[in-house]
Amino acid sequence: MTLTQKLEIIKQNEYRLADGQDLIELTHEILDHLGSTDSYLRDSLGYMTLAQWIYTRDQFSPEQLREILQRVQTMWFQSIGETNTDSVFLRSFSSLVVALVLVRDNKTPFLTEEEFRTILAQTVEYCQQERDLRGYVEHGGWAHAAAHVADVVDECVKHRAVGEVECETLWQGLCALIRNADAVYGAEEDERITNALIAMVEAGKVPLAKLCAWLEAEEFAGEDYNKSFILRINWKHLVRSLEYRLRVKNLIGDQEDRLFGVLKKFASRYE
Repeated sequence: MTLTQKLEIIKQNEYRLADGQDLIELTHEILDHLGSTDSYLRDSLGYMTLAQWIYTRDQFSPEQLREILQRVQTMWFQSIGETNTDSVFLRSFSSLVVALVLVRDNKTPFLTEEEFRTILAQTVEYCQQERDLRGYVEHGGWAHAAAHVADVVDECVKHRAVGEVECETLWQGLCALIRNADAVYGAEEDERITNALIAMVEAGKVPLAKLCAWLEAEEFAGEDYNKSFILRINWKHLVRSLEYRLRVKNLIGDQEDRLFGVLKKFASRYE
């Protein structure tokens, strides 16, 4: 029986294992295929099964979660720096598994502070090193590396060991996702990055005034016209997404004028 067939049966059985199936053995088989170009196997079956087992159903002990984490931490950086190759699927979906482990840890703490700080450092490093920032890939489905690692940053922000200093470090990772993009993001990557920024403000870990200062310090002067154009538009989309979400959540407070100034900075040149 193929892995696809096994996982289809497990899904039909509400993610319960059949008699005789071994949870850890099957988990490693899923991880073996985390970089598959078969999006149905990788995403719809493999990732969704892990999400159910790690978070929804709490199937794993802390030691088993550590075993999973250690494996994906290695896969996370495989062939990093490549562009337009299939290696992005393994890296990007490793991000999603790291995010799942953090979601579980934020719900029921089990990671030591040292273990978490290793994840935090790797998260920022990954943001800075990843260069394949495509969204949907025709032959393989969602790559979406920027969105997936933004989910990791979001969970890091929510962690009990994180304050303003750590948030500023994570901000540098998010900035790299904007600075390193070689095209305008078109698959709502800005919304996923915004999730992490909203979490910083909503949890009271970063004052909105400080976040505005970070944004004010950003520039969009690239190495040529096209790079500058892409930078400005990606920043514009991010700030617009952020401003809308802050307004909906009634978090703008006395920063209305300052936030408008940031919006204007990255706004269209056709005013």
